[in-house]
Amino acid sequence: MAERRRYTKTQKAEAVAAATIGTVLGAAKARGIPESTLTYWLDQPEFASLRDKTRDEVADRMWSAIQIGVDEVAKGLRSDAPLQAKSVALGILYDKHALLTGGATARSENRDLTGTLSDADITDAIRVASDLVAAGGTHPPEPDPPTG
Repeated sequence: MAERRRYTKTQKAEAVAAATIGTVLGAAKARGIPESTLTYWLDQPEFASLRDKTRDEVADRMWSAIQIGVDEVAKGLRSDAPLQAKSVALGILYDKHALLTGGATARSENRDLTGTLSDADITDAIRVASDLVAAGGTHPPEPDPPTG
Protein backbone atom coordinates (compact mmCIF):
# COMPACT_ATOMS: atom_id res chain seq x y z
CA MET A 1 0.00 0.00 0.00
CA ALA A 2 1.37 3.39 -0.99
CA GLU A 3 2.12 5.83 1.77
CA ARG A 4 0.08 9.04 1.67
CA ARG A 5 2.23 12.05 1.09
CA ARG A 6 1.72 14.97 3.47
CA TYR A 7 1.89 18.53 2.22
CA THR A 8 2.69 21.60 4.26
CA LYS A 9 0.37 24.55 4.30
CA THR A 10 2.97 26.47 2.28
CA GLN A 11 3.10 23.74 -0.37
CA LYS A 12 -0.69 23.73 -0.58
CA ALA A 13 -0.83 27.52 -0.80
CA GLU A 14 1.80 27.64 -3.54
CA ALA A 15 0.05 24.90 -5.53
CA VAL A 16 -3.39 26.49 -5.14
CA ALA A 17 -1.97 29.89 -6.14
CA ALA A 18 -0.29 28.44 -9.20
CA ALA A 19 -3.47 26.61 -10.20
CA THR A 20 -5.55 29.75 -9.61
CA ILE A 21 -3.48 31.90 -11.96
CA GLY A 22 -2.51 29.12 -14.37
CA THR A 23 -3.80 25.61 -14.90
CA VAL A 24 -4.30 22.76 -12.46
CA LEU A 25 -2.32 20.40 -14.69
CA GLY A 26 0.61 22.81 -15.00
CA ALA A 27 0.69 23.52 -11.27
CA ALA A 28 0.44 19.83 -10.41
CA LYS A 29 3.25 18.82 -12.78
CA ALA A 30 5.54 21.64 -11.66
CA ARG A 31 5.18 20.66 -8.01
CA GLY A 32 4.97 16.89 -8.33
CA ILE A 33 1.48 16.82 -6.83
CA PRO A 34 -1.18 14.56 -8.31
CA GLU A 35 -3.65 16.56 -10.37
CA SER A 36 -6.54 14.93 -8.50
CA THR A 37 -5.12 16.12 -5.16
CA LEU A 38 -4.80 19.68 -6.39
CA THR A 39 -8.30 19.57 -7.89
CA TYR A 40 -9.58 18.34 -4.52
CA TRP A 41 -7.94 21.27 -2.73
CA LEU A 42 -9.49 23.73 -5.17
CA ASP A 43 -12.98 22.20 -4.87
CA GLN A 44 -13.21 21.81 -1.10
CA PRO A 45 -14.88 24.56 0.96
CA GLU A 46 -12.26 24.09 3.68
CA PHE A 47 -9.64 25.33 1.22
CA ALA A 48 -11.69 28.31 0.03
CA SER A 49 -10.11 30.76 2.47
CA LEU A 50 -6.65 29.50 1.54
CA ARG A 51 -7.52 29.84 -2.16
CA ASP A 52 -8.97 33.35 -1.75
CA LYS A 53 -6.15 34.50 0.51
CA THR A 54 -3.64 33.16 -1.97
CA ARG A 55 -5.39 34.86 -4.87
CA ASP A 56 -5.32 38.20 -3.03
CA GLU A 57 -1.68 37.77 -2.09
CA VAL A 58 -0.73 36.87 -5.65
CA ALA A 59 -2.70 39.86 -6.99
CA ASP A 60 -0.87 42.15 -4.55
CA ARG A 61 2.50 40.74 -5.58
CA MET A 62 1.59 41.10 -9.26
CA TRP A 63 0.58 44.72 -8.73
CA SER A 64 3.96 45.36 -7.08
CA ALA A 65 5.67 43.73 -10.05
CA ILE A 66 3.61 45.87 -12.43
CA GLN A 67 4.81 48.98 -10.65
CA ILE A 68 8.43 47.81 -10.98
CA GLY A 69 7.77 47.06 -14.65
CA VAL A 70 6.37 50.53 -15.24
CA ASP A 71 9.49 52.02 -13.63
CA GLU A 72 11.79 49.81 -15.73
CA VAL A 73 9.98 50.66 -18.97
CA ALA A 74 10.15 54.38 -18.07
CA LYS A 75 13.90 54.04 -17.40
CA GLY A 76 14.29 52.23 -20.70
CA LEU A 77 12.57 55.08 -22.51
CA ARG A 78 15.22 57.41 -21.14
CA SER A 79 18.14 55.15 -22.10
CA ASP A 80 19.39 52.83 -24.80
CA ALA A 81 18.23 49.75 -22.85
CA PRO A 82 16.20 47.23 -24.89
CA LEU A 83 12.53 47.72 -24.04
CA GLN A 84 10.90 44.79 -25.79
CA ALA A 85 11.41 42.18 -23.06
CA LYS A 86 10.50 44.62 -20.29
CA SER A 87 7.37 45.87 -22.03
CA VAL A 88 6.21 42.35 -22.93
CA ALA A 89 6.71 41.21 -19.32
CA LEU A 90 4.83 44.27 -18.08
CA GLY A 91 1.93 43.58 -20.45
CA ILE A 92 1.69 39.95 -19.39
CA LEU A 93 1.79 40.90 -15.70
CA TYR A 94 -0.95 43.47 -16.18
CA ASP A 95 -3.17 41.06 -18.13
CA LYS A 96 -2.76 38.33 -15.49
CA HIS A 97 -3.46 40.84 -12.72
CA ALA A 98 -6.61 42.04 -14.49
CA LEU A 99 -7.81 38.45 -14.90
CA LEU A 100 -7.06 37.63 -11.28
CA THR A 101 -8.78 40.70 -9.86
CA GLY A 102 -11.73 40.84 -12.25
CA GLY A 103 -10.43 43.88 -14.10
CA ALA A 104 -11.13 44.66 -17.72
CA THR A 105 -9.28 42.36 -20.10
CA ALA A 106 -11.01 43.53 -23.27
CA ARG A 107 -13.11 46.41 -24.49
CA SER A 108 -16.16 46.00 -26.62
CA GLU A 109 -18.77 48.44 -27.79
CA ASN A 110 -22.26 48.04 -29.15
CA ARG A 111 -24.12 50.72 -31.03
CA ASP A 112 -27.77 50.86 -31.95
CA LEU A 113 -27.81 52.27 -35.46
CA THR A 114 -31.56 52.00 -35.77
CA GLY A 115 -32.03 54.95 -33.43
CA THR A 116 -30.61 57.25 -36.09
CA LEU A 117 -32.52 55.80 -39.04
CA SER A 118 -36.05 56.59 -40.07
CA ASP A 119 -38.59 53.79 -40.46
CA ALA A 120 -38.42 54.28 -44.23
CA ASP A 121 -34.62 53.88 -44.21
CA ILE A 122 -34.90 50.67 -42.17
CA THR A 123 -37.57 49.32 -44.53
CA ASP A 124 -35.40 50.18 -47.56
CA ALA A 125 -32.36 48.49 -45.97
CA ILE A 126 -34.38 45.34 -45.30
CA ARG A 127 -35.66 45.35 -48.89
CA VAL A 128 -32.11 45.76 -50.30
CA ALA A 129 -30.83 42.95 -48.06
CA SER A 130 -33.69 40.68 -49.14
CA ASP A 131 -32.98 41.48 -52.81
CA LEU A 132 -29.29 40.64 -52.30
CA VAL A 133 -30.13 37.33 -50.67
CA ALA A 134 -32.61 36.48 -53.44
CA ALA A 135 -30.00 37.34 -56.08
CA GLY A 136 -27.41 35.16 -54.37
CA GLY A 137 -25.56 38.17 -53.03
CA THR A 138 -23.52 38.53 -56.23
CA HIS A 139 -24.69 41.90 -57.53
CA PRO A 140 -26.11 44.76 -55.55
CA PRO A 141 -29.43 45.99 -56.93
CA GLU A 142 -29.53 49.24 -58.78
CA PRO A 143 -30.71 52.09 -56.54
CA ASP A 144 -34.16 53.47 -57.17
CA PRO A 145 -34.14 56.80 -58.99
CA PRO A 146 -34.63 59.76 -56.68
CA THR A 147 -38.21 60.91 -56.31
CA GLY A 148 -39.37 64.40 -56.03
